[in-house]
Amino acid sequence: MTDKPAIAGPGLAGEDHEYYAEPATLTGRDTAGIVVALCALLLIGVGGYIWLTPGMSLARLFSRGAASQRPPSQHTDQLPPTEKEPSSSATSDHLAAGEATSAGKTEERALLSSAPTKELLAAANGDRSASCPRCGMFAGKSYTEVVAQWADGSITHHDSWVCVFGWAKDKGLTLKNAAVLEHGATPAAPKWLAASSAAFVYDTKSIKGSMSPFVAAFATKEAASSAQTSDGGQLTDWEGLKQKFK
Repeated sequence: MTDKPAIAGPGLAGEDHEYYAEPATLTGRDTAGIVVALCALLLIGVGGYIWLTPGMSLARLFSRGAASQRPPSQHTDQLPPTEKEPSSSATSDHLAAGEATSAGKTEERALLSSAPTKELLAAANGDRSASCPRCGMFAGKSYTEVVAQWADGSITHHDSWVCVFGWAKDKGLTLKNAAVLEHGATPAAPKWLAASSAAFVYDTKSIKGSMSPFVAAFATKEAASSAQTSDGGQLTDWEGLKQKFK
């Protein structure tokens, strides 16, 4: 075994010794430099915020800070105009708007309830060989087919509106609902419209499989008006159509 070498130090020749350094201490000059650096960073940050924020100034920045330190006011009349309690007129307007919305929803429900029932549509798409009970024509081959649902629950297929309203008079029936073939669709590829919401051109040009006066049905008033320009006839709605056949 070898002997451990001796580490010589000043004044300690020939003796073992471990060196260590005393921790550095900050002088007053060092502390002042750090404070100055921190203040410079703060000024740079504030200046950058003011410069990057539109409409911001040093005075506005300090006033905002002071305002955030004030306790909230307990008096409504001291609040900004936008935060005051709504006036009676504003409340009335709000209630009126609510009533209008409610009325709109009621009207929407009424329109939805006037659409053909699932039972009616199933009958319209089901029996494509049905014949008109009034004239005996094959309703399923007419380009103006109407599937009528009566108040007594019965459903009948007709080749035209002439037979629909004629059947109602003959049997003393009340028409509850009806699905009509849209003009331009075909019996092989039918597209059904709710009669109560459709637009019609009454007494227009001849339509295959129908009877005079010919009636064409459309999904919108604009489409009906466009067809009226080229095919003639009178533009009307569901209520107007019923008046034509009284």
